[in-house]
Amino acid sequence: MVNSFDEFCEELQRCGFSMGGGNAKGIYAIIPFDWKTTLPDCPIVWHTGNPETDPWEWRMRVLEERKDIAYGKVFFGTSGYITREWYPYFLAVRRQGMSFEDWYDIGKLNQLEKQIYEVIRENSRIALHDLKRDCCITKETSSQFDKALTNLQKNLFVTMCGRMPKLNKAGEPYGWNSTVFCTVEEFWGEDLSGNYTYDEAYQKIHDRIMELNPDAQEKVIKKFNRMDFKESRDMSYKIISGQYELGSKEQQAGYKMLFGEENIQYKFDLYFHWYNIVHEVGHCLIDAQEISMSRVRDEMFVNEFAVAYWKHIGEENRIRELENMLKEIMANIPSPVPNDVSFAEYYESIWGEEVFNNVMLYGYFQLNSVLEAIRGNKDLKTVLESIGIDLKNDVVMSMYDGAIGAESANRVLSNVVTNINKLDINPIQVSIELVDNPMIQCAQ
Repeated sequence: MVNSFDEFCEELQRCGFSMGGGNAKGIYAIIPFDWKTTLPDCPIVWHTGNPETDPWEWRMRVLEERKDIAYGKVFFGTSGYITREWYPYFLAVRRQGMSFEDWYDIGKLNQLEKQIYEVIRENSRIALHDLKRDCCITKETSSQFDKALTNLQKNLFVTMCGRMPKLNKAGEPYGWNSTVFCTVEEFWGEDLSGNYTYDEAYQKIHDRIMELNPDAQEKVIKKFNRMDFKESRDMSYKIISGQYELGSKEQQAGYKMLFGEENIQYKFDLYFHWYNIVHEVGHCLIDAQEISMSRVRDEMFVNEFAVAYWKHIGEENRIRELENMLKEIMANIPSPVPNDVSFAEYYESIWGEEVFNNVMLYGYFQLNSVLEAIRGNKDLKTVLESIGIDLKNDVVMSMYDGAIGAESANRVLSNVVTNINKLDINPIQVSIELVDNPMIQCAQ
């Protein structure tokens, strides 16, 4: 395990590439844990602001201080690092020897991606907020913009290259820094395409992955390299859920501040081992359906799904109980949303920016999203239709008559997966792994 920024850069030069964000995703990550986890006797801690030991700071340090490391949304649509030495191999696999114009001409890129690319190329380097302005992005087109910008990064046409402050009309900085983008050629100062064939480059990357992670699966490596993955698409998912009763005193203290000490175990289990299991299945369903949404809309949808599902199978009383619990919590958390914008608009504007990594900002977003879903009162048929799934009248879903708690989490999961697989969709398989750390709640 590395212990500093310099050691991270040295290890990255040895490896050639690494997932970012603290999740190896079946490939490899130099820092294999995220902000929810701290390791004993390890100085590396996320979101402390310490430039030497905070991996969140390193992503910008490599762009501002190094000339041999690129960072961006390059792997699975999420963040990752690639060194200059290994970039030509990824270019050969991702671009397959074609230019941007070639890709556009054969229909691999859409009009919005072309517009974004041309604005970035014309400006050499441009901040995200200016890029949105120059592309005339509105709240209605924000999700399409996010997807297009990610696609351009995944295909190695554009990349992040630093950050800069926003300026008001007087030219004075205000607010949080904005990510800056440029073309890949601008970033490196030259064309690194090289003379590698697709097969040569793919094998080179494949072999290095197996060196770094001998347990890596072929299907994951193929997806990592972005080969055609639809025919062998894996519909298996895993929910990882921590347990309050097995957490450390420090971890439990955080939840006591959130939920209050009275009936803390039941409140934790009501949210995470009853409601949130269906929430996470919603994420699995979106992925299985290959639905593309902005991250804000994605989270709001899965909450609409979870609320509608529980009400559909007769759990209105527990939803009301959850609503009352969350209202009590939210009464003690001041809203960060300015008066002149909506909840969704505000979070769309800061998602992916440095400010969003504030724990209270993220917590407010998640809990308020649940309350918004409850207030919205959509039925399950309406929610599913919004992602193209028809809930036919003859589909009868089983009720859940079990208890609430970690020991019953598998029964909750079995109930929702069995019911969802009655729909006209490719069946999904979801398992659950219970872990000690209550801060870990996610689906993979």
